Amino acid sequence: QMLQELFDLGIDNFITFDAHDGRIANAVPRHNFETFPTAQQILQTLFETFPDIDLNPAKFMIVSPDENSISRGIFYASTLQVPMGIFYSDRNFIRKDGQTFEETTRKFLGEDVRNMDILLVDDLMDTGFTFLECASYLKAHGADRVFCAASFAQFTQGIDHMRQAYSSGIIKGIFATDMAYRSPELISSPWYHDVPMASDLAILVDALNHDASLSAMLAQADGIEKLADQQREQFARLYGKVRTQDYDPRQITLDI
Repeated sequence: QMLQELFDLGIDNFITFDAHDGRIANAVPRHNFETFPTAQQILQTLFETFPDIDLNPAKFMIVSPDENSISRGIFYASTLQVPMGIFYSDRNFIRKDGQTFEETTRKFLGEDVRNMDILLVDDLMDTGFTFLECASYLKAHGADRVFCAASFAQFTQGIDHMRQAYSSGIIKGIFATDMAYRSPELISSPWYHDVPMASDLAILVDALNHDASLSAMLAQADGIEKLADQQREQFARLYGKVRTQDYDPRQITLDI
């Protein structure tokens, strides 16, 4: 309804980044609605921050924290040519004392994560507890480093739990774009990494003003594949061997 009202007011285009559900465009089928991905920018910042990431399929995995992010995870994994894992909710209904109760258990579907770097990807990080629950499971099952990436990070319940998770070794870093408000406390945190989007926004505005094609910004697969090739070459040049593990999953604790 909001989209329809905006176009009724006379706007020409509605542009957003990484819409939670692209099907919202069906609400305004006769108008211009564009949602731009942020995957390439997130990956570029990740590789610049951690140049020792090995994109060998035996060393790196993309993981979706829930069923709603499966398509996003598939895109990341297919363009990087690495395996993918999925967390899903297993729901059981129990009848007790004349009432029905729902029990939900989060389960993981994927390959063995031992000695692998993991990138958890989603569009939105609200409280961050879902990410931490998934990261805790992965670390307890032998994963090396766990990175979290989201287009928008809200942290509606503060960042103390993230700070604790970082100190405990559960997460190595969180990546989110700078297109939403970030508190000074968050920006100064050693585990948080901004994904700059200013240059992309400038290119977008310039393209719109000159009626230029937006296909390069909408279709990021080729750019990500080139980025992945550069990262593999950089890793081979800088390291030439597998990194040494530096964690003990038995020492990890997190109170949520």
